[in-house]
Parts: sequence; structure tokens; C-alpha cells
Amino acid sequence: MKNAIVACFMAMIIAHFALSQDIEQESEFVRLMNERSRLLESLEADPAPDIETSMRARLKEIEDKIGEMGIEVPSPPAPLMSEADRTDLPLPRPASPSIEGKRYRFDFGVSPSYADNYFQAVAGSPRQAAWLTNVSGLFQFALARSGHNQLSAGVDIQRNIVEGIDNADWNSYGARLSYTTPANQLTLQGAYGPRRLTFLAPEDYPGLATTLALGSDYSRRLTRRARARVFYRRNDVRYPEFDDRNLISHMAAGDARYQFHKLFIPGIGYEWTGARARSENYSYTEMTPVLLLGARFGRTATLNLRYRYRQRTYAIDDARASNFGRKDRRHDAYMYLNIALGKHLGLTMYGSYLQNLSTRAGRGFKAINGGATLRCMLPGK
Repeated sequence: MKNAIVACFMAMIIAHFALSQDIEQESEFVRLMNERSRLLESLEADPAPDIETSMRARLKEIEDKIGEMGIEVPSPPAPLMSEADRTDLPLPRPASPSIEGKRYRFDFGVSPSYADNYFQAVAGSPRQAAWLTNVSGLFQFALARSGHNQLSAGVDIQRNIVEGIDNADWNSYGARLSYTTPANQLTLQGAYGPRRLTFLAPEDYPGLATTLALGSDYSRRLTRRARARVFYRRNDVRYPEFDDRNLISHMAAGDARYQFHKLFIPGIGYEWTGARARSENYSYTEMTPVLLLGARFGRTATLNLRYRYRQRTYAIDDARASNFGRKDRRHDAYMYLNIALGKHLGLTMYGSYLQNLSTRAGRGFKAINGGATLRCMLPGK
């Protein structure tokens, strides 16, 4: 509770400071967005070739100016799907940008990565390292558009290939609905992942999990330099062979960032997670203060750093249970570098470090993950 109060107080200070800045630039931003909207509508009317050329040149000028005015550093993606004991592995493919101004968009990605402790084995136990390859495809299309406001939908498929571990390959299928305006974006999404290998029981018996995830994200541009967002996740995880681990978790979170300089964009956030398992031995609550730091290098590269201090408390009150009195403290660091290689290509490099300290002997572990994603984006008309 103390951490929550401190985080809320700091967020209020940043928000108050941000809202008192850059008032004159805000009207210029609105003017540019309105002009951009009129140009897009005029281009849809198929103007004469010479007029279209001048309109597109002006549109590029406006988009360049808008790009210089706003914060272009995306927050590290909040994974939609978390599998109980595997909540710490970020999804390899980063969130796709909006298709604002386009009727449809294809997004393909290939992401090789390495995990030095795939199953998060505790200290003293054999560690299973693995190379992973994520192949993903995303199709987004506009349902309705009015000026610079747009309603779009999307579907995506991911294939995850795990080398070095038998029967660890898995797929996920997702869908999303997004509404975007110049200052706001609301996204509703869902994902389904059948039979993912999440742990190995004694004698290497596979612990397979089927996950149904639902989520919502809302982000808002508070001023020219300030951003805030809130998001919610619900995960229903089922273990056919270990039904005592069946778990439903809810996570509510939010963060805010302010751009003091293109190379200094700090932020703070807070996350709360409540998980209820069929067996109370696996139920827990988790409270997490978050620190963010971002930077923009022109319009070519963006960098994000995130640190989370995760405080997990297990709910079981039976002294005979393995998790009785257990409290975990997790240091969770994440780096995310996005580089534009051209108009339709992007490269993302990321890495994470997780250290778990527990009051229960033999529950501590460390895990390091790293990888890169090459993405090809093909926008439609």
C-alpha cells in the first residue's frame, strides 16, 4: 500500500507539471492534425495527378512536423498472455503501430531469441537453455474512418519454435479491435494459446497449459510531451494433467511518461495482479512499482528501459503446504531498442534479466533472455 501511495503521488506531480507546459504548441499540433485530416480526405477523392503530387508533398511535411512534436517512444509491450509460472517471458513480437490513414496493413515478423533458463529452474537445479524462433503474421484493416479518427480490427497468428526441448513448440491466435484519435487510443484484444509447455514435472513429465487471455489498453496524449496509459489483463490458464494449478489472474496497471528532452523521457507506473488457483497453494497477489526511461535518436531509433520490483505474496494459510508463508521479491529489468531500416522494414533488439529472491529455501532463480525481431510492414492504400 505504501508503494502504491508513493507511485500515485509521483504520478500526480508529473501530470501536474506536464499539463502546465507547452500550451502554445498544443494549438499548433491540433492545427496540423486538422490539415492532415483534410488532405487525407481530399486524396481519397482521386484528384488530378499534379494536384495529388503537391498534396502528398504537403502531407509529408505535416507528418514530419507532427513526428518532431510528439513522444515517439512506445512503452515496452505489455504481454497479453501470461502462463502462471511463465509470466516473465515477454512476447517476442513488439506491438504493431497504428494503421492510421491506411485501409489495411500486413505485418510479418521473424524473431530469434535465446533463454538461458527457459523453465526458470531454481538455484541448484539443472538449467534448461533454449533457442527460440517466433514467426508471426498480423493483418489489420480499417472498419470506419472519419478525419483522423479511425476504427480498425486485426487478427494475428504466431508460431513459436523451441530448439533443444522436446514438444515445446506452440502456437497462439489473437484478435484485436482499436479506436484511434490524435490524442487517444483504445484497444480491446484477445488471444488463445493451446497446449504450451510451461514446466517439467518429475521424470520430465510435461506440464502443458492452455491459455485464454483478454485485455484492454487505453493511452492518452496529455500534452505535447506527456503520455499516460492504463491497461488490464485477464488470463485463464488450464493444466489438463495438473488441474490443481488451474488459475485465473487479473492485472490492472498504468504508467505515465514525460519528455524533458529527446534523450531523456522518464516515467513511472504501478501494476497489481491477483491470481486465484484451484489449489490455494498456487494463489497469490503481486504489487509492482515500475520505472521507465526512454530516448529518441532522430526518427530512426528509439530506446526503452524498464525496471519492475515485483512483490509476490502467496495466499495459502496451511502450514503443510509448500508455499506457506512464501514471499517473493523479483528484480525484473527489460531493454527494448527499435530501429527503422527503411519505409517498410524495422529491427527490434531486446533483452531481459530476472532475479527471484524468496523467503522459501530453494525457490530463488535467475533468468536472462535476449533476441531480435525483423519486421516487414506492408501498408495498403
